[in-house]
Amino acid sequence: MKGNFHTLLKRVISNENEISDLKNQNNELKNTVRLCSCKIEELNDIIIQNQCNLNETRSQFNQELLILRSDWMNQNKKVFIGFSAYMSEDFVEDHSKSLTKGDTIIFDKTETNSDNVYKTATGVFTAPSSGMYAFTWTLCVDSRINDGGYGEFETELVVDGLICGTLHADTETQAQDACSTGFIIKYVRKSGKVYLRNSGDHQGSFLSKDSQTRTTFSGWKLN
Repeated sequence: MKGNFHTLLKRVISNENEISDLKNQNNELKNTVRLCSCKIEELNDIIIQNQCNLNETRSQFNQELLILRSDWMNQNKKVFIGFSAYMSEDFVEDHSKSLTKGDTIIFDKTETNSDNVYKTATGVFTAPSSGMYAFTWTLCVDSRINDGGYGEFETELVVDGLICGTLHADTETQAQDACSTGFIIKYVRKSGKVYLRNSGDHQGSFLSKDSQTRTTFSGWKLN
């Protein structure tokens, strides 16, 4: 009996020790769980804050994107730049007779003239922006017997003081009419000046009549 008692006592003591260890482990686990819960709460707070920051950043990005898109569309909005001018029937003869070598040829009427880029008073086109431009001009000459019987003009297209195109119209025979057309594509800087000038000693006069033909000068921006 005595031996059994000691055995039971040892078992009881051992179980109590195990229970004590389990309690300690349980307490440690509780502490760990408590710490993890705190960490989880901190992480949740961080996630919520990051989500708020992300939403704010996304909103700012979308606003900036809209502004950039609007700016890009405004910058790339295609606005027509160009003119189409001609000499009127009442103007052409007196103007032709007044021209000497080096004089600017003036076209006093326009069919198209965006933002008044071509000045009918001076005969000069001023580029409102830099870019590639196309220019074309048609010269018709009139040969009348009372003007010597021949019609002949030589012209130059001048861009910022440089000759970029030439054109010659000549009736060759008496009492005849003749037309010539020139065309160039040229880069013109902003505020650049473009005009036609008389480059030789002419005969006769330009021909420009609504019922027959017109002497014209036109230009437009390509890009």
